Amino acid sequence: MKLSPSAKTALETVREKHLAYMIAKANIEAELKRELSIRLETIRNERDSALRYAVQVGVPKTQLGKAIGTSNYKTVQEILGTPPNEVPVNTFGAEKVSVHTISENVFQVSLVDVGDASFNGIAVLSVDANNELSFVDGDLAVVAQIYRNNLLDVVLQSINK
Repeated sequence: MKLSPSAKTALETVREKHLAYMIAKANIEAELKRELSIRLETIRNERDSALRYAVQVGVPKTQLGKAIGTSNYKTVQEILGTPPNEVPVNTFGAEKVSVHTISENVFQVSLVDVGDASFNGIAVLSVDANNELSFVDGDLAVVAQIYRNNLLDVVLQSINK
């Protein structure tokens, strides 16, 4: 269907506003995920400290398991085996990458806490038939971080779901 010049302009405006919405949404979601992770880590550390104290004062591990809602002995052992205030090392994976489809070959890719500098960023990328990424809009550093942190397979798996 042939569009008038004003209709083409209106359609382009809709695309731009939608892209801005998608980028803003991903940014807000990334911020909320980060805040949630920090808050839950604090609460988890408090729980783990209480569990260690209970072991020190003689509470049997089976009762500790029941207190935290598990009958799996390994759960209590894993908590006790993690040194206090030490955050388990996360491997890079799907929890670090979020992919939203914009169109057939165009995707919004969000990275959260990637690499040594805990990089966060959002970019719109296109993917060609050879699974090569091309930058469209957003934060250009996202592409570099994907390759630098070996996340290409994770991104492509998310796209091909």
